[in-house]
Amino acid sequence: MFRVAVKGVLARKLRLILTSIAVVLGVGFVSGAFFLTDSMRQSFDNLFTQAVEGIDVQVQTKEYKEIIERQATSGTAVVSLDLARVGMPEEAVTRVRDLPGVQRASGSIFESGVLILDKDGEPIGTGGAPSFGANWIPEAADIGALRISEGDAPKQGEVLLDATTIKNGKYEVGDDVTVLFQGGRKTEEFEISGVVKFGDANNLNGAAITVFDTKQLQGLLDMGDRYTALEVQADEGVTQTTLKRTVAQTLGTEYDVITGAESAAEQSEAIDRGFLNILQNVILGFAAVAVFVGAFTIFNTFTILVGQRTREFGLLRAIGASRRQVLSIVVLEAVLTGIVASTLGLLAGYGIAGLLRGMINSFLDGGIPSDPFPLTQRTVLVSYAVGVIVTLIASLLPAWRAARLSPLEALRANPAHAGRGWKSPVAGSILLLIGGALVIWGFNPGDDASTQTVLGLIGGGFAIAIVGIALLSRLFIVPITRVLSTGLARGTTGELATRNVLRNRARSATTASALMIGLALASLVLVFQASLGATVDRQIDDILGADITVYNSTALQTGVGVVEDEAVEQMREVDGVDQVAGQRYGGAAIGDEFDPGGDVESIVAFDEGALETDGLVELEMDTGSSEPGDGILIDTDLARDEKLGVGDEIELAFSTDMTRSLEVMGVYEPNEIVGSQLITSIATFDELQPENVRAASGVFLSVDEGVKPTTVVERIRDELGRDANFLEILDTEALRNTFNDQLAPILGLVLGMLSLSLVIALFGIGNTMALNVFERTREIGLLRAVGGTRGQLRRIIRVEAVLVALFGAIVGVIVGVGAGRALIGALEDEGFVFAMDPITLLLVLLGGFLAGLLASVLPARRAARTDVLAAIATE
Repeated sequence: MFRVAVKGVLARKLRLILTSIAVVLGVGFVSGAFFLTDSMRQSFDNLFTQAVEGIDVQVQTKEYKEIIERQATSGTAVVSLDLARVGMPEEAVTRVRDLPGVQRASGSIFESGVLILDKDGEPIGTGGAPSFGANWIPEAADIGALRISEGDAPKQGEVLLDATTIKNGKYEVGDDVTVLFQGGRKTEEFEISGVVKFGDANNLNGAAITVFDTKQLQGLLDMGDRYTALEVQADEGVTQTTLKRTVAQTLGTEYDVITGAESAAEQSEAIDRGFLNILQNVILGFAAVAVFVGAFTIFNTFTILVGQRTREFGLLRAIGASRRQVLSIVVLEAVLTGIVASTLGLLAGYGIAGLLRGMINSFLDGGIPSDPFPLTQRTVLVSYAVGVIVTLIASLLPAWRAARLSPLEALRANPAHAGRGWKSPVAGSILLLIGGALVIWGFNPGDDASTQTVLGLIGGGFAIAIVGIALLSRLFIVPITRVLSTGLARGTTGELATRNVLRNRARSATTASALMIGLALASLVLVFQASLGATVDRQIDDILGADITVYNSTALQTGVGVVEDEAVEQMREVDGVDQVAGQRYGGAAIGDEFDPGGDVESIVAFDEGALETDGLVELEMDTGSSEPGDGILIDTDLARDEKLGVGDEIELAFSTDMTRSLEVMGVYEPNEIVGSQLITSIATFDELQPENVRAASGVFLSVDEGVKPTTVVERIRDELGRDANFLEILDTEALRNTFNDQLAPILGLVLGMLSLSLVIALFGIGNTMALNVFERTREIGLLRAVGGTRGQLRRIIRVEAVLVALFGAIVGVIVGVGAGRALIGALEDEGFVFAMDPITLLLVLLGGFLAGLLASVLPARRAARTDVLAAIATE
C-alpha cells in the first residue's frame, strides 16, 4: 500500500504542488515566527550577557525592583518612580565596597525617560523602543557593557550618544545637543564628548543610550545621591555565589541581591515573557488563520481527487484490497503531501522571517540586528507537526468515504458527481451554536480568566463557528448564486457556468469557504477600525470641551511625556487663548499601604475650572460637585465597587510612602478623556505624588469667541518656538486625524498579514477549478464537438470562478460585519459605538470578484486548449 500511495502522489505532481501551497504558506509563517523570535532572543541574550560583563553581583532595593516590574506591564505614570526614596543609597554602596572579597563596588544608573532632540528640535525616533540614560563608571570602563568607540568620557555638561542616535541625528563629536528628561519635564543642552556602543552593538536592540557624568545625571533625575543599582566585582578566586551570600547578609532583607548570571537570565526572561512572547503569538495567530484557511483547500482537493479516483479504488477493492487498505492509501498520500509541504514551508520560513524582521526594523529604525536565524529542534518538530497533522485531518473524511465504497458501486460511479458530501446541515447548526457560545464566554470569562484563555475562547469559538457556517453555506449557495448569475452569467455559457457551480454545491461552498474566512477577518478589522474612529469622534464631541489639545509627542519613547510649566504659562499669554488647563497623571493604591505589585489605580488632577459646566473637560456627574476641592471625585464604577458615596472618605496610599483620607465630593460617569477613576486638585496631587510627575501630561485650551482654533495653534507654535517641535498642538479636527493616523499603520499591518489567507484562498479556487477542468475533460470535449468555441469555454470557467469567489466574499462580509457588531457590542460598556464604512466593504467584494478572475486564468486556458478527440475518448 505504501508503494501504491507513493506512485499515486508522483503521478499527480501538479496537483500535489497546488495542494501543498496552502500548507507551505501556513507552515512558513509558523517557522518564520520561531526563526525571528529565536534570533531576537539570541541577540538579547548576547546583549544581556555583555551587560553583566565584569559584574559578579548586582543589588537593587526590593521596592525599586517591584516598581520597575510593574511599570513594564501597567505604564510608568500609574506606578510613579521616586528614585530619591527607592533608589540604591550611597551608604549601601560604601558598606559593600568595604567587604572582604570585593574588588569593585560602584553605583550605576540606567533609567528610561531620557530623549535626544535632533538639530531641528524634533525627537530622534526609536520606533517605539525606549530611550535610556546611564552614568559613566570610570573604574568599569574596560570591563562594562558600555564602550567608548570615539571621543572621551563625559564630564559635567557633556554627554555620550550611542552610534545609531549619532547617525540618525546627523551629529558629530563636539556638537551641542538638547536632551529631554523625565518625559520633557526638564530640558538641558550638552556637548557631545564621544560615541558609545553597547558591547559590539550600536545601540540596545533599537533602544537609545545616552551616557552622563554620575553626579549630573543624579541631579537631572531628582534622585539625590542614589543609584538604580549597585554593581559588585569579586576579587580573584571569590565565586559569584559566595559574594552574593556575603552581600545579602550585610545589606539585609530590604535589598534584592543576585549574581551577574542571574541578572542576565532575569532580563532575558522578562524580554521573552513580554515583548518576544507577544510578537511570537501575534505572528502565530496569523499563521493559524493561514493554516485554517489552507485546511479547507486541502479538504476540497482531496475530496475531488478521491472522487476522480473512484473507479481506481473500485478496481483495488475488486482485486482484493480491504477498506482499511484503501483508507491507508489516501492517508499515506496525505502524510507524504504534508511532509513535502512542511519541508518547503520550513525553508520558506527563512524568507518570511527576513521579511518580518525588515518590517519591524522599519518601525525600529534598524534596531533589530541581522543575526542568522537559528534552526532549533522545536521549530522543526512544530513545523512538521502542523503541516502533516493539518493535511492528515483535512484528508480523513475523503479517505473514509473512499474506504466505504463497495467495488461495484465504485466501478459504476460518475467521478464528476462523486463526493457531494455535507448532507447534514444539522451538524453545521450545532457547530455554529457551540462556536457562538464560546465567543460569548470569551467576552464574559469571569474575573480570574487570563488573557490567553480569553483569546483562546474567542479564537477557538470563531473557528468552530466558521466551520459551522461553511457546513450551512450549501443551503444558501443556490439563491445567492442565482441572484449573482442574473448579472454575471447571462446567455448559454452563463447558464452552463451556473449549473456547474450548483451541481456540486458542497464542493463549491467549501471552495468559497477559504475565501470567506479571509474576507470575514478583513471585514471584521474594517468594522473595528470604523467603530473605533466613530467612538473617538463621539468621545471628542461629547466629552472634550476644549478647542485645542497639547501633549508631548515623546511619550511613546520615554514612557511618559509632559508639558513643562513654563510652556503652559507661555500658552496663557497667547492672543486668542481663553482658558488653559493642564492634566496631571499619577497613581495611587486604595488602602493604607502602597504595594507596587498590588492593585494601583491611576489618579489625575486638573487645573481649577477645567471641570466646570461647559468647561474644557465635560464630566457627566451622577451626584455631588464637579470640582474636587480639598477632597476627591470618583467614578460610578469605583463608587459601586467600594460602596462609596458623596461625603464618604476614601483612604489612598502613594509611591511617596504617604497616605491620605480624602472626602468624596462627587461621583461622575466614566470618562475616556479623564482616563481615571480618581480626580484630585492640583494642590493635593503635588503634595502626594513624586516630583517627576508634577507636570502636565496634557494641556487643554479654549479660544476666544470668533477666533479660529487653527489661527491660535499657529500663534502658540510661534510663541513656543523650538520647544513646540516635540509637542503636538492640535485643534479638534487635527486631533481626530491624529488618532486615525496612529491606528492606520497597525490596521494596515493586520490587513497585510491577513492578505496571506486571501492568497491561500486564491490558490484554493484556482486549484479547485483546475481539478474541475481535469475531471470534466470528456464534457469539455463534447462541448467543443457540438460547436463550443475556445472563448466560450474560457468564459464558462471564468464565470464559475467569479460566482464561487463572490459567494465567498458576500458570506465573508456578512460574517465579518456580524462578528464586528458582536465585538463592539461586547465593548459598549467601554464607550464603543458601532460603525462601518460601506465603501470599504464594497471594495472587499470587488476584491472577491478580482480573486475569482485571477484564479480562473490558468484553468480557463487549459480548458480552451483541450484536444477535442482526446477529450471525447477520455473515460
